[in-house]
Amino acid sequence: MKFVNYKVIKSYSIFHTQIRENMAEAIKFVYVMIIFFSLFLVAMNVDGAAFIMCTQDSDCPKDMCSSLSMNPKCHMFEEDDYFPDPLCICARVMPLFPSP
Repeated sequence: MKFVNYKVIKSYSIFHTQIRENMAEAIKFVYVMIIFFSLFLVAMNVDGAAFIMCTQDSDCPKDMCSSLSMNPKCHMFEEDDYFPDPLCICARVMPLFPSP
């Protein structure tokens, strides 16, 4: 008849429980780092030149407006402290002869 040493079994199960907890913490850490670096990369790819200063319409980039019915225009806002200089905006193209 063989005797089972319960202290060894107990320490073995505690060891495996600790390994599982450590693995869970490591996986959480990896997930957090992936999220952090992805947010960092997205923030670096944001175009910081959202407001383009201009003096005339030709100063505005042609590919600025994503819609075909809009053209980039140099627009001077009324007396405003937030936009004191003219900026490029996307203006809707008005037809010469409006439809009835």
